[in-house]
Amino acid sequence: MGYWPGFLVIIAAKDNLPWQEDQPFQNWKSWGATMDELFALLSDFKNHGERTAICLGEEEISFSRLACAVDGLADYLVREGFGPSRPLATLLPNGFDQIVTHLGALMSGVPLIRLNVAFAPAQIAHCLKTFAPFGLVATSDQLKALRLEYSLNDIRVLLSGSLEGLSRPGPGTILRGHPAAVALATLATEPGQVATVTFTSGTTARPKGVIHSRRAVLHAIRRSARLMRFSQKDVVFVRLALYGQLGMIVQCLPALVAGATVELALGGPVEVYQRALSTGREKTVVVDGPSIIAEVLRHPESQGFRFDSLRRVVVGGDFVPPRFQAKAGHLLGDRFSVAYGMTEVGMISILDQDSRETNCGLVGFPLEDTEIRVVDDGGNDLPAGQMGDILVRTPSSFEGYWGQPDLTRSVLLPDGWVATGDIGQLETSGMLRLLGRRKEMLVYQGWKIAPVEVETVLQAHPGVQQAAIAGVGDSPENQRMEAFIVVREHFYPSPSREDLHELAAARLARYMVPEEIHFVRRLPHFPSGKLDRERLSMISLAGLWEELNE
Repeated sequence: MGYWPGFLVIIAAKDNLPWQEDQPFQNWKSWGATMDELFALLSDFKNHGERTAICLGEEEISFSRLACAVDGLADYLVREGFGPSRPLATLLPNGFDQIVTHLGALMSGVPLIRLNVAFAPAQIAHCLKTFAPFGLVATSDQLKALRLEYSLNDIRVLLSGSLEGLSRPGPGTILRGHPAAVALATLATEPGQVATVTFTSGTTARPKGVIHSRRAVLHAIRRSARLMRFSQKDVVFVRLALYGQLGMIVQCLPALVAGATVELALGGPVEVYQRALSTGREKTVVVDGPSIIAEVLRHPESQGFRFDSLRRVVVGGDFVPPRFQAKAGHLLGDRFSVAYGMTEVGMISILDQDSRETNCGLVGFPLEDTEIRVVDDGGNDLPAGQMGDILVRTPSSFEGYWGQPDLTRSVLLPDGWVATGDIGQLETSGMLRLLGRRKEMLVYQGWKIAPVEVETVLQAHPGVQQAAIAGVGDSPENQRMEAFIVVREHFYPSPSREDLHELAAARLARYMVPEEIHFVRRLPHFPSGKLDRERLSMISLAGLWEELNE
C-alpha cells in the first residue's frame, strides 16, 4: 500500500550535547508572543475534512487522515521528550511520511533538521555528527547505507518496523497506536525559535545547514499562499524535493493550508510530467527548474498534454534561456512566470507575463515585503544598468549557518541585509536582471564575464538546444572560456564550431568569444535542475567526455 516507502524508523539519541537551551541563535527569543502564529496557520489544513489532500500514484489521502497522522506524530514526539532543544532529523524521500514529519514537527514546536537524501552517506554522517539530533526519521534503506559511515551504537531504537498497516489508520492512531491526546495548542513555543535547518550545497563534503526561525517559515508560507493564490480548486503538482524550501515551503505546505490537493510525482522528470499532464486529475499549479520544464515542452507528445488546465507555471532556480522563455510565454501566456530566490531568504522577485527576448535575464520586481540593492565591491549602491552584487532584505531571511560563524558573518550583513552571492543589475524600471553567481563569473585577461550573457547569444542560433559556458584552467584568475553545446535534433544543417564562433564574434566583445566549443549530448545538472558548471570544467580538464555523450 503505497505511500509509506517500505520501512520507517525513528531513532533517538541517548545523549544530546550540541543542542542546549542557550544555543546563541540570532533572534532566538526576541519575538515573544502569546500565540504561535505558525501553529495556528498550519492547523488550517485540518478544516478540509474528507477532501483529497495528497495523491501519490493511485493512492489518495484525505485531509482527515492527514490530520490524524500529524496529530499522532506530534503527540509521539512530545511524549518521547522532543522539544525546542531536542530536534528531530528527517532523511526521507518525497512521500506522505515526509509531509507528516514536517507538519508534526512544526506543529509541536520541534526543530526539524532536513537531511538531503541525495547526499552521499559520508555527507549525511557529517551532518548527524555536527548536529547530534535527539532523533532521526529514516527509511530502512537509508539507515542500511548510513551504517557504513555512522555508528548507531549510541542510539536506541524507539520504533521500527513495517508501516504498511498505516495505509488505513484508525482515528487518533499512528506509529503503532500512539494516541493523539495532547492539546497541541497549549504548547509554549515562540515565533523566534528554530523551525528548520535545511541543507544546501551538496557538492562538497561539508554541507551548509541553513537555520530558519518559526517566524521566517510563517512569513514564507503566507507569502507563497498570497503569491500563488492557492485555493480548494487547485491540484498542485510537486516534483521538487520536499526536504528543500521550494518543494515544501513554497508549494506543499501553503497548498495544503489552503485546502488544495498536492499530487506528488513518481518517476523521472520527463516521465512524471508526461503522465501527470496526460492522465488523472487536471493540474493547476507547477513550480520547477527551467531545464525540466524545457524538456517537457520539447517532448514529442507535448501536443497532447493538458496545458489548458494550468493556471500558474513558475520557473526558477536557474537562468531561463530567452528561447524557452518565449516558447513558454507563447504556450501559457500570462500563466507563465519566472521567479528568483534562494534557500536562505526564500522567494525574492517574480517576473509575470512579459517574456520577450529583450527581457533575457530579468527576474522581475521585488516582492511586496522584499528590498533589493545592487552594490560594488565596497558595498556602495550602484546606479541602474551597472553590474554588481545583489543584496536582499526580507522577513523570511535565515538566522545563520549552523556551526559556521565566519560564513554567517560574511553573508548576514548589518541591518538585516543578506549577500546572495549573485551578480545582477537593476533596470531603470526597478526590475532586477540576474547575471549569475559570483563564483561562476569568469576572469579572462582581467575582464569579468557573466556566463549567461555568452550562453544567451549562442542559444540564439536556431540549431542550438542548450548552451553552457564554463571556465577551464588551474588558475581562477585567468581561465579559458569553453562552450558546451547540445544541438537540436533533426535541425539541418547542424551548427558547426565556425558558425557559433562567427555568431559570438558578431554580437559579443572579443574577450567574450569562447576559445573552445564542444558538442555534447547532454549537460550535467544538480537534482534541483540547476546547471553544474564545476562538473563541466572538471570533465573538460580530465577528458571525461563519455559522461556527456551517453
